[in-house]
Amino acid sequence: MNTTIKNLNISDTLFAQAVIKNDDHAESPRSNGVENLGTMVLRHPKFNFGDDAPRARGISYNENLRDLGLTNENCLMLPIYMMDHGSISISLTPFNDSWDSWLSGFIYVKNEDVIENFGEFESNTVDLALNVLAEEVKEYNSFINNEVYGFNVAVYERHPRADVKDFSTTRGAFCIDNSADSCWGFYDEGACIREADAALQTVVKGYENGRS
Repeated sequence: MNTTIKNLNISDTLFAQAVIKNDDHAESPRSNGVENLGTMVLRHPKFNFGDDAPRARGISYNENLRDLGLTNENCLMLPIYMMDHGSISISLTPFNDSWDSWLSGFIYVKNEDVIENFGEFESNTVDLALNVLAEEVKEYNSFINNEVYGFNVAVYERHPRADVKDFSTTRGAFCIDNSADSCWGFYDEGACIREADAALQTVVKGYENGRS
């Protein structure tokens, strides 16, 4: 993925361009140092996924529950289904594929951690906690499918005599600022596009003010 968002002219020869790309160096949202509400336990025959993968591999869903001392009384829990068919995906609902998908594990948060994070344990905080767990699963699915994004804003200068009719490209121009602004680690492509557009306008205004 390498999609040009837009160009904005700064002067007759200067323009800025914002490009959104896949973030190929995104940090796993389940890596050490990343704070999550839930703990994710996933089972895959070949690879480690989630937070508690060594324990999860090779034993059943119910054995994982017993091993961790988890019950419906002491934690909130959502099942996680996995599909491995060319690429790997996870979901809170079963996949329509009995051959290549299975109940892989779960994400959970202990009741005391719900109280610590939300102040109490009642219906509204339970709903909040479950929504956070669901978002963590969605985010991790985006990560393992390389659906994490970032943007870069660069500034170019065209030769005054360049014969270029399509001003949406950088043909006939050379880069004078390869990274006037950038930001990475967006799990929402739409949010990345909006931030890229705002950054593009800020860069253009900065150059314009610098020339005034």
